[in-house]
Amino acid sequence: MKRITAVLLILLMLTGAFPLSSTLAAPDPSPIGEFNSVQLTGARAVTYHDGYIYAAQRDNPGGIYRIDIHTGLVTKVLELNKIMSVALNQAGDLFYTIDSNRAVIKKIANRDLTSLPLSSSTVAAVSTNYYATNLSYVYGMSFDAEDNLYFTDYTSKGIYKFTQGQGQATKILDHFSTPLYGLSVGPSGNLYIVGENDLHLYMVNANGSQITKKSFSPIASLNSIVFLPNGKAYLALSNNIMAAPEYNDSHAPFTEKPVISLNGSMELLVKYGAEFADPGATVTDNVDTGLTTEVTCTKDGSSVTGIDTTVPSTYYIHYNAEDAAGNIATEVIEEALQTP
Repeated sequence: MKRITAVLLILLMLTGAFPLSSTLAAPDPSPIGEFNSVQLTGARAVTYHDGYIYAAQRDNPGGIYRIDIHTGLVTKVLELNKIMSVALNQAGDLFYTIDSNRAVIKKIANRDLTSLPLSSSTVAAVSTNYYATNLSYVYGMSFDAEDNLYFTDYTSKGIYKFTQGQGQATKILDHFSTPLYGLSVGPSGNLYIVGENDLHLYMVNANGSQITKKSFSPIASLNSIVFLPNGKAYLALSNNIMAAPEYNDSHAPFTEKPVISLNGSMELLVKYGAEFADPGATVTDNVDTGLTTEVTCTKDGSSVTGIDTTVPSTYYIHYNAEDAAGNIATEVIEEALQTP
């Protein structure tokens, strides 16, 4: 009897010492049932699907992982080196890119995502070409609610949109101020991207006409951002993935207009022949930061390029602004009166 008891104790110890599944990291659950932070080194890009955050890890050892949003449990999905981005569509098909100047977006059908983790040889066998771009180094991609795929191109510093069956991707923007990666589509439909050179987080509306810097200062070790369906934001940093409530994205479109405030008086006196210095205006918004005004000038009801202090007249300076959600501020007009 003692021998049987001893054997059982040894078996229990061995079972506890070796986990039954391939898992990583200790979860840090939050009071509302979603984890606050998990340790995962080198998550270059993240995306959400059906209760999990998926993370692309380029190196050491390289692959794709998924994190249960309620428990924080990390499980390996597949093994593959140099993975730079990951996205899933509504059907649960998985898409990825590797670090290569031959930017081919690969697809693994949902039916093949069984018996995890997939080995690198299995990944090669079940992967198909979804879209062979004429671009290079796709370091971020994300599907919107309509299964349109947005992705970045490192070389052109651009964002592109691809709809299955359309043939070629559509350019949203290019020649940004910094190379881009870590793209994610928020519940509001806006795109979020990371600037490589400045480590700032940017928000871009879906047609690329409005770009807003969301971070007030560089975010150290930032690689990407992802949103849960409720708008809760998580940042992928060098060593962990953590909740970032300051960047939460709302379900509902923003409808509050930005407000323009003049930095000076509504009436300015301009001395004849002197150089004119416009004090300008400031834009504030309930959501966006860093908005700027569009400034135009009129004289006698017609547009002019600026104030000519050698031509006596009354000029009007018009200030307009629009936020990322397309809300247009009430125009503010400044009057410039010329004096001798």
